[in-house]
Amino acid sequence: MPFASPSNIHIEHHHCLSSPPNLFIQLLCSCLKHFEFRVRRKLLHTTKDYNFQYDSRISLKPTCYFIESRVRQGRVFAPGALMGASHSGLHKDLSSSSSSFCLGDLPEDCVALIVENLDPVEICRLSKLNRAFRGASWADFVWESKLPPNYEAFLERILGGGFPENLQKRDLYACLCRVNSFDHGTKKVWIDKRSGGVCLSISAKGLSITGIDDRRYWSHIPTDESRFASVAYLQQTWWFEVDGEIDFPFPVGTYSIFFRLQLGQSGKWFGRRVCNTEQVHGWDIKPVRFQLWTEDGQYSSSQCMLTERGRWNHYHGGDFVVRESRSSSTKIKFSMTQIDCTHTKGGLSLDSVIVYPSSCKDRF
Repeated sequence: MPFASPSNIHIEHHHCLSSPPNLFIQLLCSCLKHFEFRVRRKLLHTTKDYNFQYDSRISLKPTCYFIESRVRQGRVFAPGALMGASHSGLHKDLSSSSSSFCLGDLPEDCVALIVENLDPVEICRLSKLNRAFRGASWADFVWESKLPPNYEAFLERILGGGFPENLQKRDLYACLCRVNSFDHGTKKVWIDKRSGGVCLSISAKGLSITGIDDRRYWSHIPTDESRFASVAYLQQTWWFEVDGEIDFPFPVGTYSIFFRLQLGQSGKWFGRRVCNTEQVHGWDIKPVRFQLWTEDGQYSSSQCMLTERGRWNHYHGGDFVVRESRSSSTKIKFSMTQIDCTHTKGGLSLDSVIVYPSSCKDRF
């Protein structure tokens, strides 16, 4: 639905609103009257992101309710509870019957409470609006809510504690959103920018593959189609078995495991991608079995036929739930097998195993 162009926002002074919290609510709700339109219009002008105008997450009513509840709890006016900006702007002389305000008149701490409800990508976009939004986008409490609850154990696992302790929370978040390698480069982990969930990938070299050292069956092929720069390629085998294990401090939540596979061997021909599927055989006779175990007794098993050739696919290997516990790390074992020795199978490329929050598995 199109938005009407807003005029100046007027705030009338009422004697019943003389206390700071009530005055703050009045000021905020009035300034947010056209908040959705102003933000979207500014973003369209500064970022040219035309899909952003249909994003329902920037909503007036939930934001007002949230800020009002914070004010009622005394969090907005508690000393040191928020960042930098003074509340003097809330005590302007309202002796006249009306005053005009615009989005840029909002104090930084007020803006910080607004952007705290948005996802990190939108926070960075809003920082382009004006100085108040830019300053609010650096507030530690805004970014601490986006970090995993156990981010310190997370950092210790991937960086070994070799990170400065005086980093701001936004810098920490940016560091964790980058793909970080550990365990000799066989594993990579990062935070999904949209959902804030932890994602982990294990290369073929980090898995236990039966017969991987015998060049008659398996070989490692360099490729730019993998984040690990190489994949394991199966020429032919009777006994197909791939096992793996994860020991990582996942935050509480539900996660899904995927095997990234391709029937065929991809390569380049005069600069164009080609996929050789001549050696693909045996996968349409019996299904592949996926299994998953956790240290707290969870178990998952499923079967799937591998039929699609020439492109990478993510095959669901199972789900697991990380609950609150005394253990700082979660141990998981998983496998992919096809051990029917009545026929051979081959022509399979194995890239990696990926762990994603279950809320994001529809991307695959």
